[in-house]
Amino acid sequence: MGTPIRTHITPKFVSLKGALWCWVAIVVIVICAAAVRWRIAPMPLERDEGEYAYVAQQMLNGVPPYESAYSMKLPGIYVISELLTRHGENLSAFS
Repeated sequence: MGTPIRTHITPKFVSLKGALWCWVAIVVIVICAAAVRWRIAPMPLERDEGEYAYVAQQMLNGVPPYESAYSMKLPGIYVISELLTRHGENLSAFS
């Protein structure tokens, strides 16, 4: 009848060198993004950043998300903003 059809594909493992390059690329992208953000840190916050900062400030005061401000965004962005605020990130709109 011919050769049988293979029903599964053998996974090929990523080499350690390939995984290392992937992590190096991620680190370079994060450093570049941080460098750009650091340069414009003194500028006032944009519309969305102000919203994140307001909800983060409210969360630091013990108010749960969506109680003092409503948004269609998921709460993860507010938690990240809260963590940045808690660890010393200056939110210039509230300075």
